[in-house]
Formats: sequence, C-alpha cells, structure tokens
Amino acid sequence: MKKFTINRYIMTLLLLLLTSQLSAVSYPKIDELFPRDTKNQTVLNKEVLESFIESFSLPRTTDFDSIAQKVANEASLIQTLKSVVNIQTIQLDSLKREKLPKFSFVNTPQVPLYGYRNNTSQSGAPPATTVESHTIGISGGIKQQLPTAGSIDLSLSNTSTYSQVVGISPWGWKQSPSATLSFSQPLFINEKIVDFSYARTSLERQQEKQLDAMRTLENTQDSLSLSAITLCIHTRV
Repeated sequence: MKKFTINRYIMTLLLLLLTSQLSAVSYPKIDELFPRDTKNQTVLNKEVLESFIESFSLPRTTDFDSIAQKVANEASLIQTLKSVVNIQTIQLDSLKREKLPKFSFVNTPQVPLYGYRNNTSQSGAPPATTVESHTIGISGGIKQQLPTAGSIDLSLSNTSTYSQVVGISPWGWKQSPSATLSFSQPLFINEKIVDFSYARTSLERQQEKQLDAMRTLENTQDSLSLSAITLCIHTRV
C-alpha cells in the first residue's frame, strides 16, 4: 500500500509538471502557409517549431551536491533509526516477559551439588575422631513479578548427607529440606503508595516509544526515496 501511494504521488507530480509546461506554450498554427524551405523540406516556420520543441525540455540541473549529500545523510540516518527500533523492540519484549514466572536452579556452598568431607578432630585424650561424609544438594525457586512492581519469590532446597564416624557409628543418611517464601513491594511509585497500574503503564509507554521510532524510520525512508527519485530525474534530463 505504501509503495502504491508513493508511485501515485510520483505520477501526480510528473503530470503536474507536464501540465505546467504545456500551459506556458501554444501550438504553432499548422494551417498557416509559409514558403517551403527546399533545403529542410518543411512547410512550418522553423523558428516557431524550434521554440515549440524547446518549451518541452526541462531545465538541466548541474548542481547535484546538495541532493546527493542529503541522500547520503538520510541513508546513514536510516541505519541509526533501525538500531533504535531494534532496541525499543527488545525492551518491549523484555517488559512482556516480566509477566511470566521465572524458574531458577541454583547451587551454593551451603547447598552444593556434591561435596565430600573428611574431618578429624581431637578433644581431650586420644584417640582422635574422624567424620567422613558425602553431600548431595539441590536448590531451585520460582519468582513472579507483580503488576505493582513488587515480586514473590519461592525457594526450595534439600541437602542429603551420607556420613559416618569412623570406628564409632556406621554409615547413615541425613536429609535437610528447606523452603523460603519472600515478598517485596516498593512504595510511593508514581505518587502512589502502591501503584496497581505500574506494569500496564510501563508497557504502554514502551509501546509508544516503539511506534514513534517506527514512524520516524518510515518517514525518513519516504524522504530518502523522494530525494533519490529527484536526483534520478534531474540526472536524466
């Protein structure tokens, strides 16, 4: 649709240009008799005919520097605007993904994926006591962003330890499960104690930024097309 609009605009411009040229000239009177020129074999007045033909020629433009420079500048600007559109699109996608819950799998020194220990200690008279253990742990969580800019975070973990006291107690299992639920909510955002429309407002603002960037890119592309067409027309005449 846009290409059709531009083509229609160009055709209209050319027709107006041709009409303005035609309105400034008058056709020679072909029914008026003039002495025959035996050399050129014409029955029309040569001067009138040449004046009539020259009236259709467009003035030749030799100064293309300004138009060419404008085309080059706008071509460079288009690349910059495309980057701006891409950045705004990425930020918009990021805001949309914040509505989705985020799952995580984390291991820490307190909850290792695997750990081995061999501790020897002595208190008082010998012999020393040696504790040997193998530890397997897993920890995960889920975090949900709230429309009020707050969040809820649930963490679950479990540590399984297989240990023995050498020479005293046999091998045995020990389980250490844990669960943690946390909540956070910033206050006084947008002059409200709790802004329940924070997420929706942020999304709408980002959508407007993306649309503005896309409109600017489209307008610049149209301007570049018209400048290139103008340069092409003046180059051909």
